[in-house]
Amino acid sequence: MINSLREYGYRAFNQSAEIIALLTCMKIETAYCDAMSMKSYFGMVAEQAPTPLFRIIYDERLLGFLSYGRSRVSEEPIAVIVSTDEGLANLAPALMEARGHKNPMVIISADMANDMNENGCGSSTHVDPILANFCEYVPLDLWNPRLTPSGIAFRVIKAYERAEMLRKPLHIRLTPQPGLFCEIPEIKAGQPIFENFDERVVTSIMEIQEEMLNCFTGYHFSRIQSGTAENSDAENSVVSEALNENLNSLSRNMTATDDRLGLLRHITDSRTLVIAGSLNAEEAENVRVYLERTGFQVYADIQSNLRGSTKLNYIADFDAWYRNHQPSSFINRGMMTETLPMSDSAKVSYGNLPYDYILVLGGRFISKSVLEFLSVRKKNVVQVFMNDSPYNMNAGSVWGVSLNESYDVLPYIQPADVSLRKTASVFESRRNSGFESIEDLKKRDMRNEADFFRLLNDALPQKPYLFLGNSTAVRMADRYLNVPNTVFTSRTVSGIDGQIATAAGIAFEHPTVAIIGDTTALYDLSALPFICVCQLKVVVLNNNGGRIFERFPVASEKMLNTSFINPHGMNFYHFCKSFRIRYACVTNYDELFEMLNDRSVKHCLIEVDLTRNQDVKKYVEAEIEKSVNTGSGKNGNSSPAEEASDDADNIRS
Repeated sequence: MINSLREYGYRAFNQSAEIIALLTCMKIETAYCDAMSMKSYFGMVAEQAPTPLFRIIYDERLLGFLSYGRSRVSEEPIAVIVSTDEGLANLAPALMEARGHKNPMVIISADMANDMNENGCGSSTHVDPILANFCEYVPLDLWNPRLTPSGIAFRVIKAYERAEMLRKPLHIRLTPQPGLFCEIPEIKAGQPIFENFDERVVTSIMEIQEEMLNCFTGYHFSRIQSGTAENSDAENSVVSEALNENLNSLSRNMTATDDRLGLLRHITDSRTLVIAGSLNAEEAENVRVYLERTGFQVYADIQSNLRGSTKLNYIADFDAWYRNHQPSSFINRGMMTETLPMSDSAKVSYGNLPYDYILVLGGRFISKSVLEFLSVRKKNVVQVFMNDSPYNMNAGSVWGVSLNESYDVLPYIQPADVSLRKTASVFESRRNSGFESIEDLKKRDMRNEADFFRLLNDALPQKPYLFLGNSTAVRMADRYLNVPNTVFTSRTVSGIDGQIATAAGIAFEHPTVAIIGDTTALYDLSALPFICVCQLKVVVLNNNGGRIFERFPVASEKMLNTSFINPHGMNFYHFCKSFRIRYACVTNYDELFEMLNDRSVKHCLIEVDLTRNQDVKKYVEAEIEKSVNTGSGKNGNSSPAEEASDDADNIRS
């Protein structure tokens, strides 16, 4: 018996050492594993690995979103290791987000061993077809004696090159036998499978790593930044016919690259409106230099990382700007139901906008009006896909130009005539007109999301990253928020799923403030413990339900309340008490400013009471009073008076 266990264990031992050495050679600093992975032969070997890089997460769904959030910030691969097909399927929403945002994640999963499948222990879910569109796939048969460590390294490098080119996560599928992640059989005391186990683990991993490193020499596992990879024909979007007579003349006697750069120079020398979508920090800086040199008017999406600059000529509120430029026929036909006051600078017909071209940089726009605007006004609209696929842009109904260079070419394109920098005046939007002053707003309680985001412009410190949840929060931030903080969102396919976990992943890398709705927070309560282990302040806008649906033309108020909004009547005080998370309920600017700027508070949950009766704080204070009067402590380790004092400090801090 013990001899068969030793043979079984040695094989799993070697397979585990190969995977650990592979991750080390790929310079992966953190690997998140599901619990089963670390309670197996793999876990037993990983505990003795020279580089401790493994962390356990018990919920695969949270594991996926946490890893996705970290890779969003670091732009370096984060490994995710799961032991079953069911666990791999739970990663699907996070992998879709990673694919949409081009995150460099590495997924490692394993098939069940044949003997387990034959005994009815196999998985009933086949997830490879599910993940085929979101991951670059490479199978590794670790049982095959012909697959040497250098062979493993070679296959992974080739797969990772494809994954980097297509900006996909990499899925490494192991086919071990016996099962790499099988539980360790029980062995009687004094009969270890291995002798000198600790030393043998380290020696084996170092030997395998040395053999693999010969293949990895000169190869760097990091996100492609400088356009060294050519996009495939299917991913290139080239101007197939002239946008107009001027562009037609440019295409004669030019190579593809010259044509594209010549087109950008031509646009730079014209009257142009720039619409900037999602950009990373490096891209945003290059676009910022370009816009400062040209003086073009720009709509900067909340994800563009261009907000907060005083040197750019902004359209402050694209939705209002667009409606004010609509011809009357749109309103007469019932296509536009809302008209807004127009400033003198905005009183111009939509059909006669003072621009020769609309230049679109970056993708994934928050404002739906941007997409409508681009789809209606196709003439002379040019999108630039630099080192990206046009299918990642959500305004793909217009002509596009593909540049294999990168956004760092923009600052070197100078306008030929400085006089062309004269553009339309900045539109005076609802953000800057028709409101009470900020000083007056600071003197009263917040009533809605607009109040909150207007005050957040003054209350938010510049250092933290900002994560915006979906639904109302991100739309209101796009309209009213104008801060220089780096902004992250998850605007791909997962809706409100995994928002706290994603923000926590970002906060592992950098202090972060996450702003999400109450329904979003309730949907991701299982991620609350992550708040305590990173630098994250979660702000929950509690308006008692999905109030975004109040903006939709629902047939009746009864249907709105019962089928869409679904008021829950909850607050987050007791959730925070359960996980020992610092909690505060705020209703005005002073309380919000104090919590966001208190450097002694690294992590907390801040509930902004936007309920109609603003009763959250009253409820929490009543609970504290009730606890004091009944004389019953909640956690059994402190008196009711002490707990009430702690609660009061949390609420009024």
